[in-house]
Amino acid sequence: MSNDSEEVRSRLNGKLEQYKELVKALPEPNEGRIEELKAAVKNGTLITAQAICGAANRLYEVFKNGQPPN
Repeated sequence: MSNDSEEVRSRLNGKLEQYKELVKALPEPNEGRIEELKAAVKNGTLITAQAICGAANRLYEVFKNGQPPN
């Protein structure tokens, strides 16, 4: 019986080491999102708080005056 348990333990340890190596190869979860943000900044397509405030101010002027500012 002891020999069987040693064999099972050895196989499980081998599998554990295999999975540990696979986990090391996985990318960081946020890596893809960081790359998306870098691309958006580079392309100028990232919406900033400043851009949102500017759009809100322009909309305010449209509703207040009935026409867009010049």
